[in-house]
Amino acid sequence: MKFLIVHESIIIRNIIRKYIAADYGQAAVDLCISSEKALPLLKTEKYDAVLSGMEMSGMDGFDLFAYMQTSAVNCETPMIIMTSADMDEQRKRLNEQYNQYILPIPCNFAQFRTLMYEVFHPEISDTRRNIPKPGALIRADHHIIPADIIRIAENSLVCEPACGDCPNCLTKASEITVGFSADYGRSGMIHLTGDLPEQIAAFEIADEFSEQKRLRIIWKVRWKHIELTRAVHKPVKISLTKDSEFCLDEKTENISLAKENENLKIATEALRAEKDDLLHEIAELRKRLSELGKTASETVINRIPLNALISEVARRSDDPAKISMFRQIIDENVRLRESES
Repeated sequence: MKFLIVHESIIIRNIIRKYIAADYGQAAVDLCISSEKALPLLKTEKYDAVLSGMEMSGMDGFDLFAYMQTSAVNCETPMIIMTSADMDEQRKRLNEQYNQYILPIPCNFAQFRTLMYEVFHPEISDTRRNIPKPGALIRADHHIIPADIIRIAENSLVCEPACGDCPNCLTKASEITVGFSADYGRSGMIHLTGDLPEQIAAFEIADEFSEQKRLRIIWKVRWKHIELTRAVHKPVKISLTKDSEFCLDEKTENISLAKENENLKIATEALRAEKDDLLHEIAELRKRLSELGKTASETVINRIPLNALISEVARRSDDPAKISMFRQIIDENVRLRESES
């Protein structure tokens, strides 16, 4: 199946997309932020249903519906108007001019599911029967055949394949997956998968609405795993066999997460201890550097002669004894230089 959702709100688009995925898991869904962007798709793509907002800037829901009436591809496609307005005047206009379906926004999943069942089964007026029947996919050789489930038991099941004219293909059936709603107030689906080791019986029954015959088959079944999927949560797969290597249930996943958290806790404690040791070593090194600096400064001061610390300015002297002594030193230096040269 294929759906088109047209709405300016990304929240509304995502909610409706998840509702569709819950009941029509294999359906393709196109999303558009405005009616203008939806026009090229409506020209080329065939949809099973179009869900459009009513109150939108530019082309509103009425304009989009009028365009669909001129489309050669989607002129007969049912359209669901999503509106948050609850005014008598607008409801009167919708009922008089718009012979389609109305979905109030916000809505819950039960409202959505009931309306979609009315869209695809307009001949059924009893809302108590608006409960999706369990459907199944049969894997036979390289074919995937849809089927309706009549009865499910612990070791067997009865179903009506859609391809009643190909019994030879069904003799090679190896696996079946049954999908049905987990509950009827939330967006949940249960998928039950099992092997088909043996076909017990195959017979035809008369259709109560036509003269055609329907093929009904009874199979032995060996259930392998069950999977619960919800629109807003991670799927949970539970193994029904002891030797399953690929099915992990929620308990196993929780144990794995607990072990991982414990390992992270141990690693964190080790890093903290290493950090404390490094801080202690840094403190000791700083202390030693401080002591070495103090010792070096005292050593330098002790090596300096005391007369080098005198900061008095030299003064001129007229003492004859000093003058004669300086002259003698100068003369000796001159003679030494002359002898060296």
